[in-house]
Amino acid sequence: MRILANPANLSDQYLILCLQKRDRNGFELLYQKYWGTLTGFAYSYIHSYEAAEEIVQELFIHLYAKEFLLRPITSLKAYLHRALRNRIINYIRDQAIYKKHISKAALKENCGSNTAISALDLIDTEKKIGHCLSLMSENCRIVFILNREYRLTIREIAAHLKKPEDTVEKQLRRAVSFLKKNILSGVEG
Repeated sequence: MRILANPANLSDQYLILCLQKRDRNGFELLYQKYWGTLTGFAYSYIHSYEAAEEIVQELFIHLYAKEFLLRPITSLKAYLHRALRNRIINYIRDQAIYKKHISKAALKENCGSNTAISALDLIDTEKKIGHCLSLMSENCRIVFILNREYRLTIREIAAHLKKPEDTVEKQLRRAVSFLKKNILSGVEG
C-alpha cells in the first residue's frame, strides 16, 4: 500500500524510523522530501544541473543499497548534506584531474612529444597529486581545488564558502605546503 503523504510535512525522525524498518515507502518519501534541496545544493557547487542530478541520484542509490540507517543518526538533513558534500568534492577532484589530463595531452600533442614514457610519468604524477589531495584535510582540499582548478580568488572562495578571507588564505598555504612536501618526498600513490 502506498503512503499518501506530503513528504515535506513528515519529520526526519519518522523517515528514519521507516528506513530502519526497510520500508520502501519511507525511502520514497525521503527521496521526495530531499531531492530538490540536495540537487540545488549540488548545483551551487558544480554549476551543472545534469551533473548535480546525477550526483544526487547516485547518492540515493548508494544509500539504499548500503542500508545506511542501520546505525543511529541524529540529524537526517545533516547526514544527507555531509554525504552529498563528500560526493561533490570527489566529483570536483575527478573533473579537475580529467581536465588536467586533457589539457596536458593536448599540449603534448601540439608539441609533438607524446611518448609512452612521458604519458606514464604524467599518470604517475597525477596519481601522486590525487593521493596527496585525499590525505589533505577536507577544508584545505576544497580551497585548493577551487583556487587552482577553478581559478577562484581567495575573496571569491571566502564568499562562496562563507569563511573569512584570512582563513581561506591560511588553508590554501597549508594545502600548497602539504603538496610540495609530500610530492617532493615521493608519496606513493
